[in-house]
Amino acid sequence: MPALKERNVFHRLVAAASLGLALSFPAAAFSETRAGPSVAPNADTTRAAIEAVLAEMQAAVLAGDIPGYLRHVATDDPIFRKEQENWAADLEKFKPAQFILAIRPDPSPAPRPDPAPAPEADAKQPATPAPEQLWKDRPAEFGPTRARFTLTMTWMMPQNDNDAGPQGKGGRTRSVEYPVIFERAADGRWLFKGEQWQVMELTPGAEGAPQDFAGVRVKYDPGLEGMAKAVIAAMPEVRAHVDEGFEQRIERVQEVKLYGSMAHLQASIYLSYSDSLGGWNEPHESIKLLGRAGRQGGAGLKTVMAHEYGHVATFEFGEKATDAPWWVLEGVADLAAAKFRTNPVERVNTIVHGWARRGRLANWEDITDFRNTKGALMGNVYTQGEHMMLYVSDRFGRTKRNAWLRAMAAGKTIDQATRDALGLSFADLDAAWRADIDQRIKAEDQAKAKQPAEPAEPPMPGAPPQAPKVPLGEDPPPPGKPKMTPEQPREVPRAR
Repeated sequence: MPALKERNVFHRLVAAASLGLALSFPAAAFSETRAGPSVAPNADTTRAAIEAVLAEMQAAVLAGDIPGYLRHVATDDPIFRKEQENWAADLEKFKPAQFILAIRPDPSPAPRPDPAPAPEADAKQPATPAPEQLWKDRPAEFGPTRARFTLTMTWMMPQNDNDAGPQGKGGRTRSVEYPVIFERAADGRWLFKGEQWQVMELTPGAEGAPQDFAGVRVKYDPGLEGMAKAVIAAMPEVRAHVDEGFEQRIERVQEVKLYGSMAHLQASIYLSYSDSLGGWNEPHESIKLLGRAGRQGGAGLKTVMAHEYGHVATFEFGEKATDAPWWVLEGVADLAAAKFRTNPVERVNTIVHGWARRGRLANWEDITDFRNTKGALMGNVYTQGEHMMLYVSDRFGRTKRNAWLRAMAAGKTIDQATRDALGLSFADLDAAWRADIDQRIKAEDQAKAKQPAEPAEPPMPGAPPQAPKVPLGEDPPPPGKPKMTPEQPREVPRAR
């Protein structure tokens, strides 16, 4: 890919950092001449009005009143609106026991230090403040039609596991803060417009953009500019690869959001979410990624991007795609990312064959429901799911595999989809898949038996006997990968 020139490829950030302007909005959005009451409010009345709105939003969340919450959310950004609708929908099942929204007080100015003597010529200059301080030290602004401030959100899910959410981690206080924007609508209401993002884009036809590239828009927290550029640079290759695999072309700008903290990313999904993750996507939402300051790309970033864009491609197949078994959604997303991993087929075969030897292959119904899959089977959701996708692709071909996925995305059960697209029942497909694994294991064992045994080196005199490197009855982890435990995060963390 040719070198990117920022003046041509990246939209310049047009707002002064010292004022913390909302960089994703056009200049017209900052006009203070919008329709409204004839008397413009001052900063105190604006703040009081927004505090009243926050109180109503807070009460709606505690009551599980989804329409009551969403009436305060702006509708002009369809992606953000959809993310908020999904966030609020979780309240139907999982209401917090406590929930507080508040305007964070402005940081107190640092005391003036005593005058210091002039530095020597070779003395080092003071270190530049950390990038994240760009918004943490930003003062709040309450204008007649727009307010910018740091929102503090504090909550606790119930201690009862059934009410706490899918991870069942209630009874502990959680908190997150981030800079937000509220804007006064024509009818005088103050509406929540989301975070104060910085924005970078690669638009169709721009210098450095491949021909027919549909575009990418990255919204990111301060300090993540390097990662935003890496996403911009990688997205053309990722989109082209995944679109080809799914035999479709998605004709819209793909939005990506980079979050500066795990807590912020989790809280953007819904209040009950508490698992560690590196990426997330739901239909009509942005691709959400956990940001890393200074990240300059590489195969790891492309792997996560391809996994999440694999979800985008799957959801494009039909409005019922999210009703497909969870292992189907994660398996095909991992398959979409396989190109960017080292030895992907060998890795998946090693893990799945090891599970089969120990009787640890999961029943598909046990890894079907996102909400109710046990933690010990999380690895099976992804890796066993990907292995089945590889089997279907090898046996039936890409086009029939995609027809299978499309049938599920149209609302058919997995058995109906398997019969229609592949010509057999899902029970027969499962049996054939397991038989194929058994045959491959036997072939591996036979090949291993034919290899001459290497003579063991005699131990040093007086040396204690060495313990086996691998626990008895278990297979070693795949090359280059540590053995996974239920507590260890996956390379591509849990996502939808």
